[in-house]
Amino acid sequence: MHKRNVRYHYGALAVHLANMDKCLSLNDRRLSIASFRLTLAALLRDVLPPHLHIASGRIVEHTIGAYSRRIDLLIYDRSLLPSFFQDPDFAFFPTESVLYCLHIIPSATPRDIKRAHLLAREVDDFPYWRFPQRHSQIGPTATPEKIRHVMVSLNLDRKNTVQDTLKRYKAIYDDDERGNSIHAICGLGESYNVDDGHSWIERPSVNKNDELLALLADILNTYQSILSSRQVPPLGNYLMPRTATRAGPMTGGLRSVLFSCKRCEKSGYASPASIVMNEVVIGTLKHIAPCPKCGSEMRSVPGRYEFRKRRLVDAVVEPMTPQPEPRLTAKTFSVSDYFQRLGISTPKN
Repeated sequence: MHKRNVRYHYGALAVHLANMDKCLSLNDRRLSIASFRLTLAALLRDVLPPHLHIASGRIVEHTIGAYSRRIDLLIYDRSLLPSFFQDPDFAFFPTESVLYCLHIIPSATPRDIKRAHLLAREVDDFPYWRFPQRHSQIGPTATPEKIRHVMVSLNLDRKNTVQDTLKRYKAIYDDDERGNSIHAICGLGESYNVDDGHSWIERPSVNKNDELLALLADILNTYQSILSSRQVPPLGNYLMPRTATRAGPMTGGLRSVLFSCKRCEKSGYASPASIVMNEVVIGTLKHIAPCPKCGSEMRSVPGRYEFRKRRLVDAVVEPMTPQPEPRLTAKTFSVSDYFQRLGISTPKN
């Protein structure tokens, strides 16, 4: 049984690769691109583990409901967060559930490359849910890995090489203060190039379709680290009404307060103690230890804190001011520009 499964697996892979060659040989440019996208999606479904899904759609972030432009292919995990409004070919996907974005460009023109770069940059601006260690001393929070972007160049006009693509892309991200957003470039019939954090590493194609096999291998080798960094995102926060909250009287158990750093926004829970036997503090509490990330002082939110026998017994904090609900339209936009128009700073990951 195992040998038959392996034989079927590689047989299906060979069929998909042969179909891709037929797609690229079509005379109609748009039909060639569309059929290649569908064939690549079918290939990924057969090769990747069953819990990973492939679709086309837009990515939605959780703070104001902003969404990206349409992405050719997404690799996502429904066990993290399910998609919204999904049909067989299109859906909206929460940022936390998407692992890979594949941007298919017909040829390596500066316009196509810049479009893929700006779309990847737009998605990179989206924030992720973070997971502080509740009821523990202030410590590091989980940092989710960002979505990885791969640019697949079909090179339909046969005029550009992968080296031309890299040179043109370098000219684009040299003008961007944050550098490149594309993690890998797959040039059909030529090579597969990966950014290792310092330079582009090229894997030339010796045999036919080696670059596509390298793409599949790269996804299989890296998706698990991205998946584990996302932990368990809180789905309910996408549905929670944006109303003001107020903390009431403290209940039993460990009396803990959330302390935050004003400089780097680091936060964590700690149990405060008073040097006075009995007192009531109206204002903010200062943590005895500095911020472990930047060294600045950490303070609680303003409120009324009551201490008895040096222990915190009750706390009522000031209500949080709800953010105004912005009106969203179908017009596409850059998330950073949208935040600037709202008059607030762009959230940092």
